Amino acid sequence: MRLFIFRVLFERFHLRFSRTALILFLLFSGVLSAGAQSSFTVGTYNLERFNPEKNEEFEEKYQKIIESIAAMNADVVGLVEVGKIDSVKLLLDGLEKAKTPYRYYEWMASNDGNLHLAVFSRYPLKETRHHKSDTYSLGGKRYNLKRGILETSVQITKDYSFTVLLTHLKSQVATRYAPQEEIRLEEAKLVRKKLDEILKKNMEADFILMGDLNDNFSSRPVRTLIGNQKGQSRLMDTRPIEPIGDTLPSGRTRGKYRSVAWTHFYSSEDSYSRLDYILCSPGMRDQFLPEQTAVIVVPNWGHGSDHRPIKAGFRVP
Repeated sequence: MRLFIFRVLFERFHLRFSRTALILFLLFSGVLSAGAQSSFTVGTYNLERFNPEKNEEFEEKYQKIIESIAAMNADVVGLVEVGKIDSVKLLLDGLEKAKTPYRYYEWMASNDGNLHLAVFSRYPLKETRHHKSDTYSLGGKRYNLKRGILETSVQITKDYSFTVLLTHLKSQVATRYAPQEEIRLEEAKLVRKKLDEILKKNMEADFILMGDLNDNFSSRPVRTLIGNQKGQSRLMDTRPIEPIGDTLPSGRTRGKYRSVAWTHFYSSEDSYSRLDYILCSPGMRDQFLPEQTAVIVVPNWGHGSDHRPIKAGFRVP
């Protein structure tokens, strides 16, 4: 009888120990990681006409871009001015070798040559939409939103996802058919209309608008996107800055703090400006993590692009 009781107790103890060991193993192996993720980062980078070529100059550009994206190390990356789909595969291969792999990606062809859009992600991408057919009227004629909008939902945990909208507005290069500022403003209105549609369905919707907006913070296009109309919900400008020891409040205040936030160098004018943005919906304001938000600086960054990458951090609610 004593032997029987001992055996039963041993089996029960062994079963509990085995279950505990299994759970610990799964946690450490990442199998039960869903829900354990506490934060995530998003980033955006203009690759300055990234089209594969077989020459030394392109190889230098390619290696610097890989170094820059690896230094950014964002969980979700929005890339503009990407070439055809072979460009995406080349980038993914390079990032794999640089130990910064991305398992999921989405590529969208634009209506403007080889200036395409792509999103790389460490988390599954769902409900993807390519907005390429939207038009606006200017001077009595209708025009396409040339670079379009790549919209996709990112599943961070089992219970949490957010939407990314990646775009690239008209450059500041003059055109024959209309003033470049007016084109950019009309494009911004189209993008803002998409955001208002999301907010109309759910005022607490979590989404991030990012990419190259090709204008300064006080410009009409950027103010249109952030929300400057009466009754509109305003987006939050995460305003990434260089990590050089500056101490700033969580609102990334401008003015007297004079932090370094430029993202683009224009050689013809020898000027620096902030053209790249990460804007978040009102519902994500409380999730913003300024300590994980920065302009990415690597040595000889200009060998890769005329832009610098930026990233922003957010807490999983």
